[in-house]
Amino acid sequence: MDESSTQNRLILYLFNETDMADSVLIQKEIDEDPEVECEFENLKATLNLFDQALTSPSKKSVQNIIRFASQSLS
Repeated sequence: MDESSTQNRLILYLFNETDMADSVLIQKEIDEDPEVECEFENLKATLNLFDQALTSPSKKSVQNIIRFASQSLS
């Protein structure tokens, strides 16, 4: 299986966008192939970073938004 195809399938699997038969096959690949497992773990870690970025803005970002909103009200 080529790398981009594997990555695409892993992404679909990660987002629960595969049917049951594909899910079973993909999980088997993850369990049996260390390279596929590593790629899947990297994808999960990347998704986690995105989730954190979306839920945890920096204090500076919040201050900028509050300052902009205050100026807009004036």
